[in-house]
Formats: sequence, C-alpha cells, structure tokens
Amino acid sequence: MSNFDFLKNKYPELAKLGSLAEELIDTDAVSTLAKLRLITEFIAKDIYYKYFKTNPQITQYEILKELEPYIDSKYIDVFHIIRKMGNNAVHENIASREKTHDLLKFTYGLCVWHYLTNCNGDESLIKPYERPISRVLLLEKELKEAQEKSQKLESELAIKTQELESKVKSEAQTEILVENQKYKKDITNRLGDLTEAQTRNYIIDEMLIEAGWDIKKVTNFNKEIKEYNTDEVKREVAVDNLPNTPSGKGYIDYALYDATGKIIAIIEAKKTRREPKESKTQAFYYANSVEMETGFRPLIFYTNGFEIYFWDDVNYAPRRIYGMFSKDDVETRLFQRQNRKPLENVEVDTSITNRDYQLSAIRKTYEVFSVGQRKALIVMATGTGKTRTAMSIIKGLVNANWVKRILFLVDRDELRKQADSAFNKHLSSLSRVLLNSETRGNLNSKVYIATYPAMQKAYQLYTPGFFDLIIADESHRSIYNVYGEIFKYFDSFQIGLTATPVDYISRNTFTMFNTEDGEPTFSYELDDAIKEKYLVPYKVQKVQTGLLQRGIKYSELNSKQKQELAEQVEDPEKFDFESSELETQITNKETNRKIIKTLMDNGLRDSNGKLGKSIIFARSHKHGEILENLFNEMYPEYKGKYARLIDSHDPNASLLLDDFKGEADENNINIAISVSMLDTGVDVPEILNLVFAKPIYSKVKFWQMIGRGTRLCENLLAPGKDKEQFVIFDNYSNFEFFGENPEGYVPKEQLSLYEKLFMSRISLAVTAKELGDEKILNRTNELLKNDIATLPKKSVDVQEHAMKLDEILKTDYYWQELSDKFLNVLDSVVRPLMKRHQTTFVQDRAMQFEITVIQLEVLELERLILQQRQIATTQQDKKIELVKNKIRKSVFHLRENINKVKEKIETINKVKSQNFGTPFNYDELETVKDELAPIMQYRQRSIINDDIIEIDISDDIEIDEELQINLFSSFGEGFKYNIEQFLNRIASENIVLQKIKRGQKTTEQDIQSLVSIVLEQNPHFTLKQLEKLYPNKAQDIDLLIRSIIGVDEDEVHSRIQKFISSHTTLTSLQLQCLKLIENQLKVNKYFKMDFLYEAPFTQLGYDIFTEEEIEELMQIFDGFVIKQLVG
Repeated sequence: MSNFDFLKNKYPELAKLGSLAEELIDTDAVSTLAKLRLITEFIAKDIYYKYFKTNPQITQYEILKELEPYIDSKYIDVFHIIRKMGNNAVHENIASREKTHDLLKFTYGLCVWHYLTNCNGDESLIKPYERPISRVLLLEKELKEAQEKSQKLESELAIKTQELESKVKSEAQTEILVENQKYKKDITNRLGDLTEAQTRNYIIDEMLIEAGWDIKKVTNFNKEIKEYNTDEVKREVAVDNLPNTPSGKGYIDYALYDATGKIIAIIEAKKTRREPKESKTQAFYYANSVEMETGFRPLIFYTNGFEIYFWDDVNYAPRRIYGMFSKDDVETRLFQRQNRKPLENVEVDTSITNRDYQLSAIRKTYEVFSVGQRKALIVMATGTGKTRTAMSIIKGLVNANWVKRILFLVDRDELRKQADSAFNKHLSSLSRVLLNSETRGNLNSKVYIATYPAMQKAYQLYTPGFFDLIIADESHRSIYNVYGEIFKYFDSFQIGLTATPVDYISRNTFTMFNTEDGEPTFSYELDDAIKEKYLVPYKVQKVQTGLLQRGIKYSELNSKQKQELAEQVEDPEKFDFESSELETQITNKETNRKIIKTLMDNGLRDSNGKLGKSIIFARSHKHGEILENLFNEMYPEYKGKYARLIDSHDPNASLLLDDFKGEADENNINIAISVSMLDTGVDVPEILNLVFAKPIYSKVKFWQMIGRGTRLCENLLAPGKDKEQFVIFDNYSNFEFFGENPEGYVPKEQLSLYEKLFMSRISLAVTAKELGDEKILNRTNELLKNDIATLPKKSVDVQEHAMKLDEILKTDYYWQELSDKFLNVLDSVVRPLMKRHQTTFVQDRAMQFEITVIQLEVLELERLILQQRQIATTQQDKKIELVKNKIRKSVFHLRENINKVKEKIETINKVKSQNFGTPFNYDELETVKDELAPIMQYRQRSIINDDIIEIDISDDIEIDEELQINLFSSFGEGFKYNIEQFLNRIASENIVLQKIKRGQKTTEQDIQSLVSIVLEQNPHFTLKQLEKLYPNKAQDIDLLIRSIIGVDEDEVHSRIQKFISSHTTLTSLQLQCLKLIENQLKVNKYFKMDFLYEAPFTQLGYDIFTEEEIEELMQIFDGFVIKQLVG
C-alpha cells in the first residue's frame, strides 16, 4: 500500500509518481526528489488553472508568486522547499536519504491538502502517513531468509546461528515499524505545525551545518522547537524591548552562542519568496534587544534561504555573502571589533619599508580602511617594492588586530616562490602554507600563498569569513573574468598590487577595487621612480634589418636575395609576406642572426667585461628554439650553456630560471630567451640588456617587460660603480607604436572552450529552427539545457543568476521560440557562466572535436536552406569541405595502437574516407561526435608551428639608431605634441581646419577628409586616440580641434561688432559684457551661455541681456557656443 493511494481516482498519475517515489527512496533518493518535484509542479499548475482558467506558460516560481494571495503561506513555503531541494538534487546528483524522507512526508501533506481543499476529495480514503519501507529492502530480507534455509542443511550449529540472527533482525524490524507510527498525524492537519519559520529552518539549517555549527536538525515539527536546540544554536529565542510589537516581545529566528553561553550572532529569516532585505530592520531591533539585555551587541545575518547578508552595524553597512560564517569566523570578527587599534597609530616597520613613497602607500591604505572602505588599489612601478609594501601593510594590520588570516594571491609559481621568500624574510612569525592539492585542507595557518588557478579550485573549501585580508599581486592580469569569484566569495579586506593598471571594459582593475577609473588608492609611476633614482633609466636602440622593415616580398628583394630564395623554395615569386608575419608564417635565419649579433656586439658589459645579463623576448616557442640553435652555431665556444630558451615547454624551466638568476650551484646562463615566462614577475637586478625580438601590442605587457631591467644593482659595473642604465634593443618598432598608441590594442576577451561549445550549440538550434527540423532542434535544446543544469551550484556567479537560470530551464516555450530576446539572454547572461564548468584535459580535447563537428552540422543545415531557396551552394560547399578536412586531420592524428582507439576503428575509417559526410546524415555525424570525441585525448601532439616556412637569405641592418625617448613624459604626451604640431602646420591651408577655426559647422565628410590627411603622417592615428588625449573636450570634435589650432580672432571680433551694430542702445554694462565674451572665446576656444551666470560676469550683475537678446547672441556665435560640455 502506498500513502498516495487516495489519489488514484482523481489523479492516477500523481498516485503512480508517489508510489514510485516511495519505492526508490532508500535506493535512489535523487530520483525520488525528482518525482516529488513533478508532483508539486502538477499541483501548482492544477491550482493555477482552477483560479485563472488557463494553462500557465510561466515558471514554477512565477506560478507560486501569482498564487500567494490565494494559498496559506505555509503551503507556499512547502512548494518552494521541494522546488529548490528537487532542483539541487537533479543538478548535483546528490541527495540525503533522511532529507528525502522529510520531503516525501511534506509532499504527502500537500497532496492531502489539495485533495480535500481544492478537489472535494473523499476524506475516508486518506490513511495516516506511514514511513515507507523500500521494496528493495524487503527483497533483501526475503533473500536473506532463503539463504538461511539453505544453510540449515549444512549443520545444526549454522541453523541455530541463523535462527538467532533472524530473531535479531525481526526485533529490529519491529522497532522500525513502531517508529513509523510516530510519523502519523491527524487527517485534518496533514502538514502538522509546519509554520513559515519551520520551513525556513529546513534550508538555513543546511547552511549552518556546512559552516560547522553544532546544530540539531528538526525532524518532527510536532515537537517543541526548543527540543532541537544545542549549546551553539538555538531557535525562536525570546527577547523584550522591541519597539515594533504591542507587547515589546519577539523571537529571534536563530541565535548563535559562544562557549560561555553569550549570543554572538543572530539570524533573521524571511520567506524564500521574499527579499531578504525586508528582514533588515527586524534584525536590527533584535540586536538592540540583545545588547540591552546582555550589554553585548551581536553580529547580524539576514536571509531568505537563498541570499544572505552580513551586517556588523558597529563598523559597516550590510553586504552580501555567499555562505554562512563559521563559529571561528564570528568570534574572530567580534574580537577584531572590540580590540582593533586605530590604524593612524600603527608604527611602520622601517626595516621592511623605509622609502617615502612606500610609507605614503601604507598610510593611504590605512586611511581608506579607517573610513570604512574595504578595498584598495596600489599602483607602483616594477622594482619599487610592491611586495615589501604589502609586507608592511600586513604587519600593521595584524598588530592592530584588524587581520588574522591572509590570502596572498599570485599569477604564477615563480611569484609564489618569491612571495614565500618575502614572508620568510620579513614576517617569519606568521605561520604560512603554499597552497596546492595536498595542503589546501590546512585550516591552521595564518598566511596562505596561492596561485589564482589553485585558489579557484579550492576556495569553496573555506567559509566566506575565513580570510580577513586578500592581497592580489600583479592584479593587472589575473583577476578578471575567471578569478573574480574568489574576490566575491571571501568577505575580506582586499588590496590589489600592480605596476600597470588596465582600464578595459572586461578587465577593469579600478572597478574591481572600488576606485574611480584612473584614480588608484596610491600611485608611484615609473617616471617618478627614475627621477628619484629608485630605478635606473633605459636607452632604446632601434635596430632593424631590411626584411624586418619591409617583410619578405619577392618583388622588393634584391637580385642576390632572389637568387638565394630560388635555391631554397619552389615558386619564390609567390612570396609576399608582411613584416608582421615574420616568425608566425615565415622565418629567416639571417635576420635572427643579426638580432643575436647586435646584442653580443653592442650590449652593455658588467664589471668583468662580460655581456651583462640579458633577456631576448621571442615571439613563440618555435622562434625561441631557432634563436637558441642559431646562437650555439654562431658561438660554439660557450658549449650550449650561455643562451638558453626558458619557457613552459621545458619541465625544468624553474631550474633554468634559478641558474639565470644566479641562485643555482652553477651560474652559466647569461642570456635567457623568453616566451612570455620572463615577461612579468621575475626579479633579476643584474639585467643590463633587453631585446624586443617581437611586436608587442599590450600596454600591460610592454611596461612589464621594460620593468625587467629597471632594478638597481650595486657594484655591477665595477667595485663602487652601480648599475646606471640598461639598453633595450627594439627590433619591431614597439616604442614608436606605443608613442602613437599609448593604450596599445585592447585584447578581445577570449572565450573558454565550454563557452564556444555552448554558442555552437545555439547556432545549431537556431539553424535547425529556421530549417524546420524539430528533431535536431529538440535534441540540441536538451544538450543546452543540460549545459545549464550542470553548472556548479556553489559558484558565486551561478548563485547570482540562480533564479534566472531556473526560469530558463523551466520555460519550454522559450526554447521552442528562440526569440532574439531569449538568444540575447543566453549570450549575455548564460554564456559567461559556462566558464565556471571545471573541465579536464580529456574533456577539453573532446570539446574541441565536438565544436568542429557541430560546425559541420550547421554548415550542412545552412546548405539545405540555400537549396530550399534555390540559391547556389558553391561557396557553402567549399566551407563544408574545409571543415570536413579539419575533422579528418583530427582523426588521422589518433594513435591507433591504443585499445580504446582500436575499438572505434570502423568509425575512424569512415571519417578518413573521401565520401565522409556525403550525403549529409545528422544521425551519422552525431555518432561520429559521440564515439570519437572521448578518444581525442589520444591524438598525437603536433609539432608546434611546424608549418612555418624556414628560409635563409641575406639580410642587412639598415637602421641602428638611439631613439630619443623622454623618460619624464608619457608616450601619450609625445603623441599629443606631434599631432598638435602637424595640425597647426596645415591649419592655414586646410579648408576644414579653417571652418573649425572660424566656428563654422563641419560635416561628417569634412572630419573624415581631415582624418585621412592626418593618417598619411601618422599611420596609427584614430579619432578615439585623440579623444583620449583631450578627455574634457571629447564630445565635440570641432571644439577638440579648435582647442589645438585656436580660434580666428578676427572672426570672433566681427561677430561681436555685428551684434553691436544691430543694437544701438546697448548700455555700458552690456558692452563690457560683450568684451568679456570675446576674451573668453579667445582663451577657451568656446563659450557657454551658463558662463553669464558665473564669475566674472556676475560681477557686472544679473540679467544684463533679455532672453531675446541672449537667443540672438547664441545664433550669432553659433559654432562657438557649447550647450553642454563634459568637464
């Protein structure tokens, strides 16, 4: 018999679902919860129809919101609990058996209520609830009895033993049946005393358990709630002196206690469907009451079970957190609140930091923390002691009782090693751990040093209040997008350290640390450090060969080069490579020899007369290999030890780096050839030479690379003679590029593989819908839904969009319609969340293959659409063949000697065949994808850049000159000067500039013609760059240019005279005012009518001109008058 049998007449499908849920409850709790969710969704829709006479086309959550006025709140809460717990179970494939028994009983009560209240059901059919016993358990019992009978034949002793065991089992079963009777309750109240508070408890209890609190779960709501109290957690704690109740009494939902029995925190809970902020005021009154009664003010938490807010109202405003604090977290925050000392009184340890700018950075950070801010951004040039400054800040915060545990984040292992060394030297008293897979369970240290990737994988092992301070070293490059969750999750002070902040849309360092764009908490720039001799200056030597300037174009080669090329390649006439394609499409050995020889002949020497430590920045691993091999050929006397390629392809790269830094037993490496590994974060003060053997487009990387050489080094050139400068050999005109483009090129945000897979599936679904293929559409939609449903639920970003994701998954017509609005939501909201999927190398290889197969499917469907419309498919056929070849190439690289690959040989051979995919068959392509994607991990690794053309033709240095770089002005200022000089030079003869100067209106065509002229002199020029250099005038291009070339003063004077001539009765004040307007125009290059109501005009008085006269003046000065101006 099932508890749900009473539903058979009216709702046979619900009765069947209920019975199945009971059968599976002890063996498959996840499936049980899924069925309970279906039952409650059916009931909600049934009630909705009874009230509104229409079938709902909205989500379960929205249905319940509309039903709130009609249904008792305790039933609404049960709907929400089962919806949430059911979703979690299905998405995470985890469910507690005991929790599921509770939810089964809740669902039974809901069914009884609906059956009797909304359906006029027969009450006599309803039986008292009994805790179900799984059919599997009963079968196990029968099997046990059969085994006992067979064993009786073996020996009398065995029979007696089995009888004894059977007796014990029987007694245990009797106890279970007796216990089941305790769950029966009166038919008139199937949900018992299940109040709003009790339903909320069900969710909040789980949060407290996860945070490690000693809490006893409520299992029987008929019992007095206080029977479930523990020494640490009590519910419904009575308080007095409330101003918002007639009696002054109230009940705290949860009170959290320390070991002495003192309330240290309170939790105020709202219904799951209400905003948690609605409980803020009530929580405040409860905290007041506790403080009046005990003299101690607790910390405040308020929540609706989904969102949690923390409020230490003595010091800070409320802020959202993403989990509950542990007892230790709460006690730590309270200790800090009671014992922290004013930061202005903290003495800075000058043995760590003694430079004036370092002290300023420390004091400025303390100041912003003291006024309630919790984030700071410190910008200090590479080599000026960012890490030391951080050490001093940490020491002061710890000594002042503001901080207990510190998370120090870096972006690579080498920086982690350097940070560990700094802590060991300056703060050795603080216990520390280098976070990795083996140590991340350590909860007893004070300092945790981790790379961003390692912490991303581990942060959810800690409670949100575990760390009090996060230091983000080199925060310019590692905390955007993927790692931002770490900073959201931990409720801590946060300090960003960087040499080059980047104000990009998707990489906004300033926003991350709550500072205004361009205004960090503290800044100490490279120019300042060089001026004050804390860093050494550099000189730039531009060195370029003919091929580096012009590229390798057959038509431009000399006769010798043409002959050499013809001897090495076929069809030399087809060679037409730009200089930007060197080392990516083609490489010339002689060009690289010249780069190496320039360094060896002209690089700065150390005190021994030996070439100083040098870094050659190569374009790729392949390029680095070429440079190393060529060096060894050119200088065999160094026996292959002097110049070494150091990059991530070498498993011993860290040892090579130690050798280069002089930290190894042998110190042989003098030239490090780097492919990104040494671009940032490596400190080698002895460096005297840098070689930019590649083009650089990132402003961040450019300044970081320069920073490798700026550190001071004593006695480097001779005893008593310190390092004075270093040299940068620039082979790719990088300094000129950044002179004209101070911001560099903004890198596009790179999509993760999972994001690409998600978007490719969307393309397939949209194309299938356009074609009208429901089979492909429905299958693809299911895959997309699964991508969403399997997102990690504990991810902070996923939590922030949980309600929207739930709506998307539940609303079928969204997926059938695929409207532009819905597709935009999938792209803007859901797609970025896909990067939260944690994937392995095996999964990444599989996804790459899946994406390619889906691309082929999309192209094939588009081809069918073209055929339907009777449009030629020639170009489409070419695209299809290219993708097919890409798939074949992936398959050809599979290692067929591996068993798992051999098992798929039939499918592999089909793909290799020339008729693969012809004719198009979706099911066959899906089979290829499903069978071969999992084995793509067994592909042979192709040789890196093996398709680069290698040649060796003559190439001579044509430019070898020192660039005159003004160290004490930014590149932007230099570019600004060049543009101003150029515009002023052509102003007298250019018609457009003359129009602007005279205040005449210009057209879009005028501006474009002007840009074209400027481009001839400055190839990298854009209007956007000009606007960045003149931000206060950026909204009016005429004003911007006029601010450079000035105004035509005769034109201004002429317009003034025109007004005077037409108004013969002007007063002396009005004439004086007109003279002021003329002067303002000559100085500012524009005029705003608002100026008339500011000094110096107000000194003449107000309302000097009538409204009609002011309107006439605006017309006369049209072209010079600005209605509104930024800045």
